[in-house]
Parts: sequence; structure tokens; C-alpha cells
Amino acid sequence: MKNILAVLLALAGFAAGVYSVKALIERRTRVDQPIQYTHALHAGKLKMPCLACHQKVMTGTRASIPNIEVCSACHATPLKNTPGEQLVYQYVKDHKPIPWQSIYVIPEHALFSHRRHAGIAKLDCALCHGDMTLLDKPPTTQFLQVKMDNCLTCHRERKASTDCAHCHR
Repeated sequence: MKNILAVLLALAGFAAGVYSVKALIERRTRVDQPIQYTHALHAGKLKMPCLACHQKVMTGTRASIPNIEVCSACHATPLKNTPGEQLVYQYVKDHKPIPWQSIYVIPEHALFSHRRHAGIAKLDCALCHGDMTLLDKPPTTQFLQVKMDNCLTCHRERKASTDCAHCHR
């Protein structure tokens, strides 16, 4: 009886440890943005394409997180009296960059190019980022983890190269 109890306690401790580590990882990767930007308005209602704000998506390795240079095209004056709008306007007016936080992390050993995926392969952004037109707040975590299993599944489905040297340093 003591042995069974010891095993059960050990299993419970192990499960609690796994849960705690998972919670720490999730908390570490969860990002709160400085402005409650709404993709639902911009990409959804106004039908702005991703490329309107993420201007390097077709030509660069990274898609680029838009900042006041991009935002000022529409937000040089306040459009509405909402807290988010006022914040964007204030950053633009003060010529201060918005401290956006990147939520997508590419492992150091991996190579990823938006130009190859969105530009050349013409993949829809939603495959990796989800349907942003539904989000009334900035995402706080990655929609799709940049993990080998996810990448290989996509490459196999599209008959793209699975040669290690194409994606790894």
C-alpha cells in the first residue's frame, strides 16, 4: 500500500512539474502589445491587405512589424477618439517608435524567409498566422509554433524541399 501511495505521489509531483514548466513557457512566450491594435478593423472591415502594413513580406526575410512610418500614412491626425487611436496618434506626433513586441520566434538554427514563402510560393499569410481579420486585439502568442513538425508537414503537403540544408544553418 505504501509503495502504491509513493508511486501515486511521485506521478502527481511529476504532473505538477510538467504543468508548471508548460505554464512558465506559455507565460514567457505570451506578449502584451503597447496598443490594442485591431486587425478586425484594418484587415477585416477596411480590407487592407497584409502587405499594406507588413511591407517587407514579399521581399524580405522578415515581414516587418509596421511602425510610425507606416502608421502615419493614415494616422497623422486622430481619426477617432478611442484610446488606441490616441496612442497611435501620439507616437506619430512625437516621432517615437511604437514598442511593438515580436511574437514569432525563429530558432537560431533555422532559416526562414517570408520572401520565399509569401512572395515566391504565394502562400496565404493565414496558414501560419491564422485569420487576422477576426482579431480585435493584437495576438499575444504565435498562431503556429515554428517547429520542425509543423514546417515538415507543410513542406510535404506542398511537395517543397525537405532537404535539411534548405532550412538549417
